[in-house]
Amino acid sequence: MKAPVTCNFKLSLKSNSNGNSKPFKFLLFLLLIPQLGIAAFKLHVLKEPLSLDPQSQGGAVSSYLLQNLHRGLFKFDNEKGLVPDLAEKKCTRSSKDLKLTCKLKKNLKWSDGTALKSSDFVNAYEFLLKNPINSGQGLSLLSLKNAEKFISTKTNFNEVGIKAIDDRTLQFEFTEPQPEFEYNLCQTTLSPRPSNPKQFSGPYQLKDWKKSKSLLLTQNPNYPTGNSKRPDVEFLFIIDDSTALKLYEKNQLDFLRRLPTSLYQQWKDKPDFKSFEILRFDYYGFNQDLDSIEQRKLLSEALDYEDLQKIFQSKGRPGCVALPSSFFQNGEIPCVNFKSTSTPPPKISWPKDMVISYSAQGGDDHRRLAEWLQSHWKKRLDLDFRIQAMENKVFISQLHSKPTSVFRKGVTLDRPTCLAALEIFHHAHPENFLKINSKDYEKLLSEIKLTTNESKKKVLCTRSVKWLIDQYQLIPSGRFDFFTLLKPNYKGLQLNLMNQLNLEDLTVNLSP
Repeated sequence: MKAPVTCNFKLSLKSNSNGNSKPFKFLLFLLLIPQLGIAAFKLHVLKEPLSLDPQSQGGAVSSYLLQNLHRGLFKFDNEKGLVPDLAEKKCTRSSKDLKLTCKLKKNLKWSDGTALKSSDFVNAYEFLLKNPINSGQGLSLLSLKNAEKFISTKTNFNEVGIKAIDDRTLQFEFTEPQPEFEYNLCQTTLSPRPSNPKQFSGPYQLKDWKKSKSLLLTQNPNYPTGNSKRPDVEFLFIIDDSTALKLYEKNQLDFLRRLPTSLYQQWKDKPDFKSFEILRFDYYGFNQDLDSIEQRKLLSEALDYEDLQKIFQSKGRPGCVALPSSFFQNGEIPCVNFKSTSTPPPKISWPKDMVISYSAQGGDDHRRLAEWLQSHWKKRLDLDFRIQAMENKVFISQLHSKPTSVFRKGVTLDRPTCLAALEIFHHAHPENFLKINSKDYEKLLSEIKLTTNESKKKVLCTRSVKWLIDQYQLIPSGRFDFFTLLKPNYKGLQLNLMNQLNLEDLTVNLSP
């Protein structure tokens, strides 16, 4: 457990000409301590959540907030891997890996002091399967025995492969081995379901909600780990990155969640600057209007990816998938390559109105990248593309119905595995916006899912990614790190590979 909040002052009481000290300085010091001690750590989310229900929130907008109010069986640490959170220890497997038994910590309590039981987890899973939402939050439960049958028939949840054996024991049952299932148990959506809105299972609980302005959190005294003196946390609702940066510079924010890459040089050497590696599979996808592989190949190979890498300070080259080299055979990351040639492109019939779209939630970097694509396709192929920034809900809705010719999709992984990135292109996945439907590709996914041999898994991962690359279905955005700003007096903030924010060990050192 880390040290509590500390305040370090150097106080010098000077005497006046009569030799008397100046007591008002000491009085001022005493008055300042409580004011400084209650200062909340301020950060922002893009918009106000509709609720704090962990099973009802779609998308990543409120994830930083919910990840500190609600916790599940495990959390993921970049160095330690899976770490028990509400679980007592790692789960055990039996019956040829078709059963998984997990034990909760002893004497777990909700933030209001009532007992937290294994049945609270079962209630969450039943709710997810009964109320699937378009973000696919219940997808991680489909591997449970009879889960798909329950969704289609809405009958007898008792047949689904999840049981509360007793108040501290959960048992999962599958129809086939699921070697990656424990990673799902880090998700906020698979945390226990509260019976009332004043119950929280994470390191924080709600203290105050100022509608349309902010949410104030205070520590949950019943959360079993972390710094017991963690400061209050205030989430402000700020949709605009430039506004958030101005507030940070005025000391009205302590953590800037996203620094535009255009400001990298300005901030990179300052103590505030932090860089976090995030596992993502962001890509530019082509819709069905660009139905020939010749069209997609021309567009993909007309881009100077090394030039783009310099512009955006990318850690990995754009055009290469943003997955670690350790995932691949011989450590070789598959890429789309730029072909600089003076040969005129073949005559191809192109759609009349071609559009590059992206979610405005992505901020300045997404706009700049779309403009770069527009410029390069005009310069090298004499093609005219319009750019369209869209409100996120409208953008996602359009992806489900009819995407624009080219669209940018960001994908944060929920597990640090190759399969987590590739399964979004399964024909049944709700975010398969490329409309890929290939038996060959899905056979590769099934083999990755079932193998426990790490060498074979790398071979299969390489084959699967190369299949996507060879079809020119997408242009990978490449690996990049999140650039953030954090006031130097705060320590203990953790942002893991899955972009999950953990404030349980947050500490602050206040100095005048």
